[in-house]
Amino acid sequence: MKYNTLNLYEESGFMGDEKYFYSDTPSLYHDNFGKSIILTGCQPWTLYEHTSYRGDHICIYPSSTQNCEPGFYLEPQDFGYFVNKVSSIRMGCFSKKVFKGVVVPANSTRIFTPKQL
Repeated sequence: MKYNTLNLYEESGFMGDEKYFYSDTPSLYHDNFGKSIILTGCQPWTLYEHTSYRGDHICIYPSSTQNCEPGFYLEPQDFGYFVNKVSSIRMGCFSKKVFKGVVVPANSTRIFTPKQL
């Protein structure tokens, strides 16, 4: 079974403070949080600018909804520069602004490519 989770990170590259969610959350612990995201499971999530699912909002999807492969949003541009705007989240897609998670192959950071010997 693949669990639907959303991990928000304080900094780009999955660095800094991390907040973990597995259900709708009308008010995050930190208002306007998140510069990178990891999304697991098969379901999309909607990110909202304000608490109680109000304001500007976007949908983010895992990299594959059929295979339930995680979606990685390493940098703010990966999710439409919705950086530090997230104040509430809801499972499911409730926006026409849609972003699909980046596929990061196993043993890859997308930042460093090892030199072949």
